[in-house]
Amino acid sequence: MKKGVTSNYLLQAVIILFIFAIALTFIVADDNSTTITNTTTTTTTSSVNLTGFDKSYSCLKEQIADKDVTTLSNEELEFSLLAMSYDSSTQSKLKTELLDREDANNCWPEGACTLKDTSLALLALDALNQNTKNIQSWLGNQTMNPSGIVWYLQIDTDASEKATCTITYDGTGKTVYVNEDKTVTGNAGSCFSSAYSGYWLQINSNCYNKDFQVSCNKDFLIATHFKKTADSTYYLSTTIHTASVGGSINTSVQSICFKQSGSCNYEGSLWAAMAMNKKDSTIRDKILPYLMVSVNDNKRYLPAAFLSIITGYDDYFTDLTNQQNTNGYWQISEQSRRYYDTAVALLALNGKAGQADTAKEYLLQPNVQGTGCWNNNIRDTAFVLYAASPKPPTSTLTTKSQCKDFGFSCTTSLDCNRNNGGILDNFACFSGFVCCNVTVTQQTCSDKGGVKCPSTQECSSGFISSSDSSYCCPSGGVCQDKTSVNVNECEEKGSAYSCKSSCESNENIESYGCQDSDSVCCSAQAKRSYWWIWILVLLIILLVLAFIFRNQLKVWLFKRSSGFSKAPASPQTRPPFPPNSPRPMMAMPRRIIPSSQQQIQRPPVRPMSRPMPRPFPKDRELDNTLKKLRDMSK
Repeated sequence: MKKGVTSNYLLQAVIILFIFAIALTFIVADDNSTTITNTTTTTTTSSVNLTGFDKSYSCLKEQIADKDVTTLSNEELEFSLLAMSYDSSTQSKLKTELLDREDANNCWPEGACTLKDTSLALLALDALNQNTKNIQSWLGNQTMNPSGIVWYLQIDTDASEKATCTITYDGTGKTVYVNEDKTVTGNAGSCFSSAYSGYWLQINSNCYNKDFQVSCNKDFLIATHFKKTADSTYYLSTTIHTASVGGSINTSVQSICFKQSGSCNYEGSLWAAMAMNKKDSTIRDKILPYLMVSVNDNKRYLPAAFLSIITGYDDYFTDLTNQQNTNGYWQISEQSRRYYDTAVALLALNGKAGQADTAKEYLLQPNVQGTGCWNNNIRDTAFVLYAASPKPPTSTLTTKSQCKDFGFSCTTSLDCNRNNGGILDNFACFSGFVCCNVTVTQQTCSDKGGVKCPSTQECSSGFISSSDSSYCCPSGGVCQDKTSVNVNECEEKGSAYSCKSSCESNENIESYGCQDSDSVCCSAQAKRSYWWIWILVLLIILLVLAFIFRNQLKVWLFKRSSGFSKAPASPQTRPPFPPNSPRPMMAMPRRIIPSSQQQIQRPPVRPMSRPMPRPFPKDRELDNTLKKLRDMSK
């Protein structure tokens, strides 16, 4: 064996492995860049046949059939029941599983009841015409008074002269005056103080649950208004009570939220308000103040959609449609909620607005719909189907008749009340809308003083809802071409890109333009794979170990190449002679004696030291190796 051969082999092997690891690095980097490229979505402007939702219904049914329903999450189960209630076999097993998860207190899920899960269960079971009174009772008991809302009482008269009014509470009447300039003066007691430049009376928070009786010596009206404590925006009540001279009006402040874990829960309150509004419209007036003043702090839940369903106010329709992406979808927060947010918005649009058609066309694009299940996710697919293309359920009980089939109107509870209608609980309406026993006619765009814009244009102040156009630009607004500079530059890059007020910690900030100048373009970061780093670390560790134990490694390699083994050595001290071999003869040296006649000239003898015998050259490294082998054999 030549000295250093083993070290050379080892070094070559390490170099080859290191080059291989570097190559893997580039391969992984290339894979990551490919992931981003493949997410690019091409926007189409052509109309898509909406019957394409049948493909998604089939996909959802297959996914549910392939899974054990007991493994479905609560939201997957509830949204699937809402979407698949038209299919009797699928409905049956989903409903059975949902009822199995019911808590003894008539809420969901068992042992950990939440507002959202219970509200979704109420919507699903009510659609199947099940008895839900116990569920309503549980939700009705999950209320509390929210903090951070300031309330005001307004008293006004049509008279041109000063009016005298009495506010009675706690058994005592307090006299106040409505002056010619409509300011209110006088002593209203400890429950009131002057506010809003003297035009209103602020109600003390300790008196919110008290009953107030107001009477005046002139025809008068009262209304209650509110605002968030640390905000300058006032919310004026659309409910005004009137009375004649000598009459009286009773009023009180009844503001609630739905609580979870002992405090107001905004998302749960949105779902509970929508579900309960179908069964008891008195909940609406109590919950609306909390929902309205908390919008800006909870935009991630798309509250404009829920408030549009409950109130029908144009402000919420405008807010909702303004948040629609130019590609047709809604995405308020993280990218993973794109289909969920779009479904929430479609609940409010109720299939009537042009913005809903744009969203459906986006959802049915082949590169968006894919094999049929959006995001390859049961919850998202079920929710989108229920919101975008709902199918009437079948029921083993008496099936609810569809409200519109009998000439009634599916509308908001407020619109029904404003048209002096009553809510019919035994007729079915989509989402959180109620069946009103009168025909509710929505105002046209011109009735609202607006102008219709082409669908290719936008309104400078945002669209409002109307009976004859989804693109009604209100008075004061202007129809104009959509912002052409960089409108779609960010989002047309694909589903991995979106415009937001700020990017998440796991997103990159891109330089592509957004329609809203206050927004930034965010892209999902490529998922990084670090396994190649572990391979490199392992190689370094092996290299260090090889250097430390290089002598042992040489021994091992020598044994492998020379055939040595660790078997016990033979007790013989030297190898025997071959059998039947002749004994070697020793050759005697021949001595030559010089002739006596010859004179031998001897050189002079010089004294010198005796030379040391020169050792036979040996391979010290081989000696060490053989020594170690002998030691190992002992």
